[in-house]
Amino acid sequence: MAAAGYEYICSDDGWDTKRNATGYLQADPVKFPSGIPPLTSYIHSKGLKLGLYGASSSVVCSGRPGSLYLEDRDARTYAAWGVDYIKQDNCGEYALGMSRFQAFADAINRTGQRIAISTEPFSIIANPLHAPFANLWRTGNDIGPDYGTIVNRIDLNDKWAPFTGPGRWADPDMIQVGNGQLTEAECRTNFGLWAVTKSPLILGTNVAHLPANLLSIILNKAVIAVNQDPLGVQATKRSANGQISPKFVGLAPCATADVTPGINGVTAALLQWELRPVPGNNTYNIFHPQTNRCLATRPYINRPGPVPVLLPCTSKDPTQVWELPRSQTIGGLINQQLGLALSVGDSTLYGTIHGSDKQPLLDQAYGLTNITFAPYQPEPPCDSRDCDDYVPQQSFYFSPITGKIALSLMASNIYRCFEGSCYVLTSHYPATVDLCLSQVASISNDGVDTNVPGVHVWAGPLSGGEYVFALDNRDSTTTQGTLAYSLLEVPGIGDTTSMCLRELFSDTALGVHVGGITLPVPSHDTLVIKATLGMTSC
Repeated sequence: MAAAGYEYICSDDGWDTKRNATGYLQADPVKFPSGIPPLTSYIHSKGLKLGLYGASSSVVCSGRPGSLYLEDRDARTYAAWGVDYIKQDNCGEYALGMSRFQAFADAINRTGQRIAISTEPFSIIANPLHAPFANLWRTGNDIGPDYGTIVNRIDLNDKWAPFTGPGRWADPDMIQVGNGQLTEAECRTNFGLWAVTKSPLILGTNVAHLPANLLSIILNKAVIAVNQDPLGVQATKRSANGQISPKFVGLAPCATADVTPGINGVTAALLQWELRPVPGNNTYNIFHPQTNRCLATRPYINRPGPVPVLLPCTSKDPTQVWELPRSQTIGGLINQQLGLALSVGDSTLYGTIHGSDKQPLLDQAYGLTNITFAPYQPEPPCDSRDCDDYVPQQSFYFSPITGKIALSLMASNIYRCFEGSCYVLTSHYPATVDLCLSQVASISNDGVDTNVPGVHVWAGPLSGGEYVFALDNRDSTTTQGTLAYSLLEVPGIGDTTSMCLRELFSDTALGVHVGGITLPVPSHDTLVIKATLGMTSC
């Protein structure tokens, strides 16, 4: 195992017992009669590293001591023991947020010892902001030895790629190879998809009892090398059953100035748009320069209707045509295919509590990005100060000066006619900032295209100008899957590009192919294919 690159031996919950008389952590005397330091020394003597389990709550999930409010004491203990890796779970005080994990990470850093930090925030919202201080952070609930659970967890993990990179990895949970009733193909899918997405390769199995065919999966040096590639870019899902996977669209503060992904993955560049006229009356493609995609619509899991998404621009997709009936002023964004206008959800905490809210607050104020479609309701002619026949939730304005599409909804910061006084600021609910249309990492706590059958294609860059693809088959029978180089969305790479292809699990040379290749993928199996540019033979 060590020769293949595995270096950590980690204990999960159960290594310790109650704190000693002076309030310090101590190992279970039955399981570890000599304590942790001798164990650490022994593991280090083998060229390996030790990981332990804790929690940023008062107790860990078994009821043993947690580190909440004792972060510095426990961090110094771990450092004194020579521990190399700490997993911090979340087993209580659930209303306390990210700051308690940050407090533990800061305490570890104050020790001056290099200790990898893994967090399990039990996150249910689309803001995994543990990336700045955790080396790996969980993106979903606990995994199990079940094929459906495995693909669900990697799909959940997919959309957090903007947050990842060297030293900060999205973690879909432990690898289940050899557990339960998983088939060899399903084990290959588990390991292969974790590898290409740069997910931590943490084995949750008894490796000493694995049969040779499963050992060959977790010891495959070529697949492990993809996972450990120094470029450190997480491969992402590019298509499902031949359908291009979308990038999501939501709302973000118009004043966002970040150059690195902030809340929901938003940077300043993601708020930029262009209007590109197409034949028709005030009709446009709405182009997103940062992704080189266009605003479109797509049905989405657990939503009653379509949602706005970004897809590769094409004249063949009627959902990419938008009418702006008032393109020089505030107005609607009407999708011509649907005949409906982009509309922002308006439920409010205040309204929920009190039963009414004359001018509702955006869902965005409560951490949601609820953009839907509704019949367009333009404001009729008005000649008084009492005009109220308009729908601010549908009022957008594109500024060619800023390149932003702003939501023109005054209710984001004032409340109308509250206690007899109109148009005054109120502290009765959180005021939001002005919001603009943006690409976002997520619009819900669901996976990307999880409910789509067929072959799903993943792709990403490797160092040295190479690329990796993975074809995972969600069907119960062998299915043809097409790896198209255009899915990389890299300028200059497409239908006329030649690449040398090699399938890594079987170490099979597939030859040089132009534009891509179509291959049979067995049921629930995954092919991992390395692609090299500029070769005429291989």
